[in-house]
Amino acid sequence: MTRRRWAIAQPRMHWTLAGNLGETLASLEAAAAAGADACLCTELAVTGFHRRLPELIDAAALADAEAQLRSACARRGLAAAVGLPTLRPDGAVLNSHVYIDADGSEVGRVHKQDVQYAGFVVLKAPDIPGMLVETAYISNPAEEA
Repeated sequence: MTRRRWAIAQPRMHWTLAGNLGETLASLEAAAAAGADACLCTELAVTGFHRRLPELIDAAALADAEAQLRSACARRGLAAAVGLPTLRPDGAVLNSHVYIDADGSEVGRVHKQDVQYAGFVVLKAPDIPGMLVETAYISNPAEEA
């Protein structure tokens, strides 16, 4: 059996897409430097999870951020699961995790139906250590597979 080393990242949240992307890219670099094969980032890591989120949802900026994430994964040979919004053609915004292979290609996405806002302390106080990891629910038949 092949063993995989996983890193779990909780990047500091910023109020800008550039700040959050920079923290997420730094987390990927740190994971690779520590010998991880893959890195799991938090929900909405690229945009942050805050009240200004709607201002950050720009299709071109998100596409560029995603390209930078894929490039970083390919450069370091690191697979990653990174939280970011997905824009549907009908204008709906989905809270997603994109799965990127170690060669930088997208392997898949998991979506929630909408972007949700919450007042979790771990998200309001990014200067204290904390972790919030959300995965699919096995009690939901649609997410079972």
